[in-house]
Amino acid sequence: MDPPLPHLINQRAKQLAPRIPANYVPHDHRRTRTDGKHMPVSRRSFVTGMLAFSGAIAGCSSEGKRAGGSAGSTPSPSGNPQLPAEWDAYHRELERLAAEGSFSGAVLVARGGKPILTRGYGMADRERGVLNDAATKFCIASLGKPLTAVAIARLAETRKLAFDDPVGKHVPGLPAALSDKVTIHHLLTHTSGMGDVLEAGGADAPQTIAGLMSVIAAQPLGFEPGTRFRYSNSGFLTLGAVIEHVSGEPYADHMRRRVFDPAGMPDTEVRPYKPSEIPNMAHGYALIGPDGKLLPPGSAENVRPSDATLRDISGDVQFANPSGGAYSTVTDLFNFARGVSEHLLLGPETTKTLLAGRDFPDRGQGGQGGPGSPAAGRGAGGNGPGANGPAGGGAPDGNGPAGAGGSGGNGPAPSGPPPRYAYGFTDETHNGARIVGHNGGTPGYGGQLDVYLGRGDTVVILSNQDGTGHASAAATNSRAILAP
Repeated sequence: MDPPLPHLINQRAKQLAPRIPANYVPHDHRRTRTDGKHMPVSRRSFVTGMLAFSGAIAGCSSEGKRAGGSAGSTPSPSGNPQLPAEWDAYHRELERLAAEGSFSGAVLVARGGKPILTRGYGMADRERGVLNDAATKFCIASLGKPLTAVAIARLAETRKLAFDDPVGKHVPGLPAALSDKVTIHHLLTHTSGMGDVLEAGGADAPQTIAGLMSVIAAQPLGFEPGTRFRYSNSGFLTLGAVIEHVSGEPYADHMRRRVFDPAGMPDTEVRPYKPSEIPNMAHGYALIGPDGKLLPPGSAENVRPSDATLRDISGDVQFANPSGGAYSTVTDLFNFARGVSEHLLLGPETTKTLLAGRDFPDRGQGGQGGPGSPAAGRGAGGNGPGANGPAGGGAPDGNGPAGAGGSGGNGPAPSGPPPRYAYGFTDETHNGARIVGHNGGTPGYGGQLDVYLGRGDTVVILSNQDGTGHASAAATNSRAILAP
């Protein structure tokens, strides 16, 4: 066994972490109790600060920069000829963290369109001693939003809808404020004024798209569509209703036929499920407080409180829907990313429209929360002042606990402009590299998808353990290697 790498948390590593603007807060999905009723869950941030993992990889940053992360990088010092030195260090540190119980999940790294690292780490089922591997399934939470967005874009490309269509053109029975003023574009960019039915619906919220739409229709808009940004699960659920009405088939069937099968995603499903009943699926281990309840977001580093425990919640129902919560694998998500970036799912012009980040009307001025980059500073506060102000004091839509802190000078040096939101994807520049993707987080699970446009480089990280922050650091450090 190789000796552990030193923990060298230096300023260079901190500067490599991307900045999160104050109006970004990542998404969290509601799960359900074993009695079948919904349990609202406050958002937890998969986007966290740098931990000791950063220093271990930073020790190889000079090699990564010299080699540019290319296939011709310095050979692995541990005797693995398939991995360049910087990726071997990355892999060995994940192995070390998994051995000490600090990281559990799966990682795929592709260079030039070809995977060079596809591995599982830690335990998929601790009770039975089952290890995570490259084929293990994970709940992907809001990483499902890009999937829904691609389905909508495919309908637009075949002229079955247009991005500027009002919602009422495709979904009947909605009030005029929603039917006539909110467009497909607003839904895709979180500028509709809609909130989060998954939180507001309470324990008795329906489990079908049609049932949820009846609740959404009764909720007033928070602002005039197009004037502000507010991350909205209700908006993406409404996109699911649009897909059903336009296609004439259930959302899950349409996604299988028009996205999953064409992209090569045989292990991805979007339907209600219990992880414990899905073959080869990782059990989610969520942080539970001394009162037996799921813990709200903690410190920016997401370090596990000493009085908290990890609980296997794989017996709880995950309500997968158009806003997220599907299960998938790192390989399936890589295939999806390749399908988007190589125009296998959409033509070049539609892909360009899909991935083009928009400037929010209130960007940097107290806009409501959305997904962020995979690291930086003290987290993202919702409802707060702009990117240069203090932390926000509220949740993304006022329904949950306060954000852990705004960017307000607390984070590392920026490596590019803050991320913008495209159609279901984030769009940002990190040290000159354009990265599109998304993150996701829900109790027991987290994930990050980074697609480096024009390079064929992709990083997929999925995890099934709360409370350490190392999954987020793994995403950050992959950027340190690929875009030094």
